[in-house]
Amino acid sequence: MLPNLFPEGEQDGLYHTADATLWYFHALDRYYRATADRDLLIELQPVLRSILDRHVRGTRFGIGVDRRDGLLRAAADGYPLTWMDAKVEGGS
Repeated sequence: MLPNLFPEGEQDGLYHTADATLWYFHALDRYYRATADRDLLIELQPVLRSILDRHVRGTRFGIGVDRRDGLLRAAADGYPLTWMDAKVEGGS
């Protein structure tokens, strides 16, 4: 998982977002389209495969691929789990 909050100082980052890794893949796609840098994609291939594998198996906060429709699912009470960290009236 990629952190969705990088606090200042010595505090740890927060890792409660379902879509940060999707944005990572999107950013890599944009980078490749702009640079045609295949070497970077080849270098990152093991990491990218691991990310996909973990999402198929499931990660924390119920983040994973829904086997029924292939879409990403996520659910954890009290956590918004999106890059926006948006909550409505205390819910996610």
